[in-house]
Amino acid sequence: AVYSEADKYSDFVNMADESYFIGPSAPNESYLVIKKMIEIAKKSKSDAIHPGYGFLSENYNFVKALEKERIKFIGPNKNAITKMGDKIESKNLALKLKTLKLKQKLMDLEKVMFQMMFLNKGMVNQFIMKLSTN
Repeated sequence: AVYSEADKYSDFVNMADESYFIGPSAPNESYLVIKKMIEIAKKSKSDAIHPGYGFLSENYNFVKALEKERIKFIGPNKNAITKMGDKIESKNLALKLKTLKLKQKLMDLEKVMFQMMFLNKGMVNQFIMKLSTN
């Protein structure tokens, strides 16, 4: 396991067979620094990394850097990360594969958002949804 200053007393650190300090609490100084992750992988003689959720779990550059160092990435492949990391591209892919009636779902979601905004006089009380449209 890797951990930042903020997580040093966390259960996942205490329960891990090995744990490595990755840096300060700020993610951009710890969990998001690809170079540090690779250094720790080499130091621990790891041949694979499971990135957990968030942070680098869907980062194309992280996967690419691991491949360069011959460290396996346990997660989606680069193509999937690229497709799903772009909202419009992922919607187009879903429509192409006919996995969802996506256009109708998005229209319904937009209607709900409009109704929420109207009922809350323009305020959506910390309920934010990002919609991309073609």
